[in-house]
Amino acid sequence: MVVFEKCEFDEIKDKLCGYYRENDILIESFFEEHVISSDFFHIVLDEEKIGYCGIYNKKLLTSFGLDNKYNYLAQDIFTKAKYLEQVSEALVPTGDEFLLSLCLDDFDSLHKQAYFTRDLDLNNENNCAINLRLAIPLDAQSIEKYSEDFFDDINKYINNKFIYIAEKDNELVGFGIIEPGIIRNDLQSIGMYVREEYRRRGIGTCILNELKKIVKVRNKKAISGCWYHNYNSLRTQFKSGNYCWTRLLKVKF
Repeated sequence: MVVFEKCEFDEIKDKLCGYYRENDILIESFFEEHVISSDFFHIVLDEEKIGYCGIYNKKLLTSFGLDNKYNYLAQDIFTKAKYLEQVSEALVPTGDEFLLSLCLDDFDSLHKQAYFTRDLDLNNENNCAINLRLAIPLDAQSIEKYSEDFFDDINKYINNKFIYIAEKDNELVGFGIIEPGIIRNDLQSIGMYVREEYRRRGIGTCILNELKKIVKVRNKKAISGCWYHNYNSLRTQFKSGNYCWTRLLKVKF
């Protein structure tokens, strides 16, 4: 008999992180936040913990895994997991073949949510001569003024040393962000925002290139994500030498 016992993220963290690393599943900061903020459950068979699952905001399934020797039970157990809380959909990267396959066995609709790209390591030259510096608390007002709510918690990002100020000819032209991965600590998510009056000048590409240099010095790998229909952001990632590796999908049951 299979039962689901509520637990904390730290109790399943090693298994979840190991699964993502072993299968080279990309996870950027937006999706990772949903995964880590989920309610987690041990999957228990005859008093043995054989797997886990995570559910975000009561209805969105974000993770599901079983010990390999129990994978033959996956379809039946996954069907039971869909009755936990008020589950009605799943958020799944295409790199997670196991979870994606289970979702596709029985679903109502599928929606494309985001692109995840990774660095080709092309050593692209930066021709727009921007200066990128780490933001300090004194920058908070300028960030709030020019970022149009791009950052949900400016002070937190500054204190964690995630935000960078992009300047060109002594003018603030945009911002960069680097967020270290938790589930995959070999990856770091990078992103950029360019002030509207400085767009379409290649500055976004330059910011991404400068961020990738920082990540490379840290001996990590840079990845980026963008909403599926944000084609301008996707083009900027391509110009910086990234390529599409993974799509993030929402599957409704």
